[in-house]
Amino acid sequence: MFSDPELDTGIIGSDAIIALSGNIPFTKEHNALNPTLNIKTGESTLRLGDDAVTDVSNLDLNLRLILDKNQIELDPSQIKMGRLTANWVGGIKPYNATKGYGGSLRYDLIMQKGHFEPTLPGEEVVPAAFKINGLYNVEDKDLLIDRIFLTTKKGYVEGKGRMLFGGETPSLKASAKTQGISVTAVKQFWPFFMADGARDWVHEHFIDGWVEAGTLTADIPAGVIFRVKHGQK
Repeated sequence: MFSDPELDTGIIGSDAIIALSGNIPFTKEHNALNPTLNIKTGESTLRLGDDAVTDVSNLDLNLRLILDKNQIELDPSQIKMGRLTANWVGGIKPYNATKGYGGSLRYDLIMQKGHFEPTLPGEEVVPAAFKINGLYNVEDKDLLIDRIFLTTKKGYVEGKGRMLFGGETPSLKASAKTQGISVTAVKQFWPFFMADGARDWVHEHFIDGWVEAGTLTADIPAGVIFRVKHGQK
């Protein structure tokens, strides 16, 4: 249950009105085919943590259950949030067929034709593709990120990591590397809910440029991401 985005309680706050519609088709022999579910919201406000707030102008998710594989597919879907417009596809399925969705889950999520609005007047829009895949252990609330990859015509970043959701806020251990990426791409694709102080400083002091090959590691304990309640920067 989401809390009010005007409040500073809870990890997630939203005032979205959610519309659900579904379809369960059958064959002439009355055998069920793959059910579908559409989740849609109009204009709304989304808050993550204490004060990371952005507008959502459109969220249109299309889910499909593949019965013979016990797999949930994210069919082509669109999200317009803040300065981001992107199409998404993906899927999730049990890692162990016996345990089903109560055990570990294999997931993948792909952003197609994603782009952010420019951060400065006259700045070039940098289209990008994004992919993340891994394993989520439902019982331990442990998200393993086997690979996360962002590629643009102005360079790329790839990495891996692990998030634990057992605490009040998630903890994160991650590493990333690049063989080069433009400052413009970094500015445009920097998430609104991560290290806002550093993000604002980069936006204020850099117009463009090039980040040479490098690596980045993070080890963030619970209570820091989203700065919820007793969180800290």
